[in-house]
Amino acid sequence: MKREERRLVRSGRGALRVAWAVGLGLMLAASVMAQAPGKITVEGVTERLGAQVPLDAKFTDSQGREVTLGQVMTKPTVLALFYSRCAGICPRLLEGVAGVVNRMPLDPGKDYQIISLSFDPTDTPKILADKKRNYMALVKRPIQPQDWLFLCGDKADIDKVTDAVGFSYQKDEDMYVHPATLIVLSPKGKVVQYLYGVSYVPSALQMAIGEAAKEQTGSRIVGELLSCFSIRPKGSVLVSRVMALSGVAVILSALAFVAFLVFTNPNRKAKQEEARSRT
Repeated sequence: MKREERRLVRSGRGALRVAWAVGLGLMLAASVMAQAPGKITVEGVTERLGAQVPLDAKFTDSQGREVTLGQVMTKPTVLALFYSRCAGICPRLLEGVAGVVNRMPLDPGKDYQIISLSFDPTDTPKILADKKRNYMALVKRPIQPQDWLFLCGDKADIDKVTDAVGFSYQKDEDMYVHPATLIVLSPKGKVVQYLYGVSYVPSALQMAIGEAAKEQTGSRIVGELLSCFSIRPKGSVLVSRVMALSGVAVILSALAFVAFLVFTNPNRKAKQEEARSRT
């Protein structure tokens, strides 16, 4: 085989290897990132974007008034599921809510409202009134009591809501194992977005609230999938599930493999051999 023919064959093989590696990288990226909305499962949460929460579910607010979700949800709603006796992530979750309210340009009461719903049926209005007072004090901008509601209720109505939004919690002796997430709902009770962890990006929440105001179902906020926390009551061990980071690592590994093949392409060696033969 002539030198030029050998060079073309080597070049073709190199191109095929690079194309194969690029395709592999794209497939790996797709397998990590392209999960169907509404079927994403994070530790303790099965995302159900577009699902309807039960507006007829009955609860009692921190003032002892009986209400339904349909009565109190009059605007885009940030739903925070918690329970009062939690010494792990629930305080951080509610502190995170107060923090993002302080940093976000939207006005509570005008642009959105907050509902903190206890999934512990033993919580009472008096207990929630104390919690509400503490966390409302962390908000450094104008906010009215009706703009951040604290609700409790019986297990049947609690489970109607948690099942609708895909939130799982498990009893462990007298405590609970559960995730930390905010769930943004539209005024009509449609699940629009999930934000994970205990610290929230104002722009991400603002975008979700804007989608909720239009009754639009949001897209996954990949950056907010970095961690979902759950607390084991025994020993109070905080467990972080790093999800998106593993996906990013896979993608970066694939791209590094592509780069390796490109820079070790036999075509380069052929060119070097050809250059040496001319000297």
